[in-house]
Amino acid sequence: MVKKNHYGFAIMNISKYSNDADNGATADFHLINQFLKDSDLRKRNFIREEIALLEPDIIIAANLWESKICKESLELIFPSNDFTGQRTVENIANLWNFQLGSRKIKFLDLYHFSTRGSDKDLFYDPVMHLLFNS
Repeated sequence: MVKKNHYGFAIMNISKYSNDADNGATADFHLINQFLKDSDLRKRNFIREEIALLEPDIIIAANLWESKICKESLELIFPSNDFTGQRTVENIANLWNFQLGSRKIKFLDLYHFSTRGSDKDLFYDPVMHLLFNS
């Protein structure tokens, strides 16, 4: 990355509302869903626009579909018909090709990064296997 002067890395939260809470970093799904409702994604899907502006080669999602996030909102942001070619590491990670405009992006969905367990077993090994068959 240094030689090419290409630092393609971004972290993006699905909700732009602050999740300040006394109970730590626990996701406030009511607040997340309120943000998605307030965003009126049917009018302007600026989350998809944000992804398009970032031009990612890989998207890593943190267990979005297994969460309490509104499935209708997820379908607007990530329509199921935009996903093809699923590969999986059973019960750990999934990889698809995600069509965003004219681009195909590798899309990984795995555990949230705060999940307790082995980083090697839950993240590194599954991602390397799915992306590089190693």
